[in-house]
Amino acid sequence: MRSSDRDGPDPDRGSGEAGTGEYPAGTDEYSSDTRKEGVGGQGTDKHQSVERESPEAAREALRRLPPWWEREGYASLAEVLAEQKAIDDRVMGRKPRDLRGLSLEEVIFSEPELPARKRRNERVRARQVNVKLTEGEHSRLEEAARAYGLRPATLARAFVVKATEIALKRDPDSARD
Repeated sequence: MRSSDRDGPDPDRGSGEAGTGEYPAGTDEYSSDTRKEGVGGQGTDKHQSVERESPEAAREALRRLPPWWEREGYASLAEVLAEQKAIDDRVMGRKPRDLRGLSLEEVIFSEPELPARKRRNERVRARQVNVKLTEGEHSRLEEAARAYGLRPATLARAFVVKATEIALKRDPDSARD
């Protein structure tokens, strides 16, 4: 099988058709006819016969158009930027800023809220106490922990904390008796 049979007409071989299977043979604006049209065979392109506007006329036409943000449905450029900053905040994982109704300058120079400082959890444990137990004591601790649905180390911590509270409430002299 030849390459041209698989891929459609080969534009380099001049198959007589304008275009290929991948590209259409013309559109509504541009025909597939590549010949030049003109009066008396002068060879001018039919699309060049349209008169071009002067640069001043083009600038004036642009001045008469409403600004792009109004064409997109926004009341002001500040509203567009406020919405974009809110989107940026969401993307960055910050609380979105509410900049509605602010002037363009206020929106441009607005800063995102600083992330709230996370307080250190009071329960964060920074100290460690190690306790050695015999096999029997450890097996009884495991049994009690299973009964309460806890791990042995968690139950042992609760015991140490609670026993410390009890010890501090009692009079040290009466504990020796």
